Amino acid sequence: MLARLWRAGELKPIWTPDEAQEAMRDLIRTRKQALEALKIAKQQLLSFLLRHGLRYDRPTYWTKIHWRWINEFRKFRCPHQQLAFEELKRAIRQIKERISTLDLAIEDAVKDWRFA
Repeated sequence: MLARLWRAGELKPIWTPDEAQEAMRDLIRTRKQALEALKIAKQQLLSFLLRHGLRYDRPTYWTKIHWRWINEFRKFRCPHQQLAFEELKRAIRQIKERISTLDLAIEDAVKDWRFA
């Protein structure tokens, strides 16, 4: 059966990644997941602010000006809301740090990678 398929040109060669290639894929997948987590965390912070009537009126988000605007809201009346606000901001900072760490690891791995 396989011989017939091979003669007919129906079979395609496959390639199995080695351990180093799988490791690189894992790094890239993890970075992609961190980017998705960052997107979600940013949406959660914006939703929190909108629920409290805080609407940003400029066209671009996540710039230095936007962060300055976000950080103007230092105190919410309820301590629980303040804690939620601070945790949402901290989550974004932590995810950004993860992405930076992964970027450095990927850059370092590419130096020795044979497919670079």
